[in-house]
Amino acid sequence: MLVEEKYDFRGEKSTLLLTYLSNVAVAIIKGIFGFISLSLALIVDAIHSFFDSVSNIVGLWAFKMMEKPRDMDHPYGHEKYEAFAMVFIASFIFFACFEIVREAVTRLIKGFQPNVSPELIYILIVTILINLVTAIWENKRGKELGSNLLIADAKHTATDIFNTSLVIFGVFLSLSGLHVFDVIFAFVINGVLLKFGVDVLREASKELLDYSSLRPEKIQHVAMGVEGVGDVHKIRSRRIRGRYLVELHVLVSPDINIEEAHKIAHQVEKKIMQEIPQIKDVTIHIEPSENQQESKQ
Repeated sequence: MLVEEKYDFRGEKSTLLLTYLSNVAVAIIKGIFGFISLSLALIVDAIHSFFDSVSNIVGLWAFKMMEKPRDMDHPYGHEKYEAFAMVFIASFIFFACFEIVREAVTRLIKGFQPNVSPELIYILIVTILINLVTAIWENKRGKELGSNLLIADAKHTATDIFNTSLVIFGVFLSLSGLHVFDVIFAFVINGVLLKFGVDVLREASKELLDYSSLRPEKIQHVAMGVEGVGDVHKIRSRRIRGRYLVELHVLVSPDINIEEAHKIAHQVEKKIMQEIPQIKDVTIHIEPSENQQESKQ
């Protein structure tokens, strides 16, 4: 039976809000100078930063929904809204990638040339420093709070550092007359953005499809260490926000009474949660051991 918890995501929301403000500032800077210079690589990078801020807004909404208490229709709570939000973010990214490729192909065909300046390099270095500090801080907070969404968002923010470094290199090349690299680097940045979208979607699908990376052999080994346990089978688990809900069947002697069987089940539950801290809750089904019944006959 699930232990009732108070869902309080104030730490996650405050972290995400500050990250959002940082990403908005970076997106505005890149967007303004991207459209002034007409650099496609910089515009794509600005779009990437913009989606960082969009993902922050979606994340804030998800944490708000996840704070809802359990009810009759949602006995396991509302924590899967985090995974749902991640799918929503991935969908936005895929749409942006399609539009970027279409613009890049058009520019290659027309031979478009951006209008960049040396001063643009210094501005982009400032945005790299902002992203670096933000990504390190958000990743640290994500680990402290046990939030997959914050950790994933920090990785997304960190990719801006690579992207912006490419844009800076592209500005150097454009100043030398090699304008085609602006479009080439736009394709590269778009590929990074697309990969991130796929990774986010894959991670979210693990929770939505009840994928379990927690090996049943480990749970079985821990449970078998409890006195009175004859065997363990039908071990199942699913993940919610980096923690697991586990179900298993424990076989005990048919000679013991209900009270003794309940004590064994409680000991198994306690030992599993002590040995494997990632487990949030354990549901145990007690069954009589058929081997012992057969040996009596």
